[in-house]
Amino acid sequence: MRPYAARLAWLLLLTLSLCSYALHSRLHGPLLALCALLLTLGKGQLIVDDFMGLRHVRGPWRLLLSSYLGLLTLTLIFISTYGDLA
Repeated sequence: MRPYAARLAWLLLLTLSLCSYALHSRLHGPLLALCALLLTLGKGQLIVDDFMGLRHVRGPWRLLLSSYLGLLTLTLIFISTYGDLA
């Protein structure tokens, strides 16, 4: 990873974290949870691609970690939406 790319990724992570904080004061309930989870998914994918160096990797590693992030996000959305059915 080039130094400027690492700085750019770091700044993007910082910006997404600040967006999460700003949303906390403006949104409430399920919409806040959905936005926070989607921002977390984006941050996780950024970490997988840039900091773990899997952006240009072919094969199962990038697919495995990206699928894990997506499945985890969908599971948490499902639990937050339908978790109180019992």
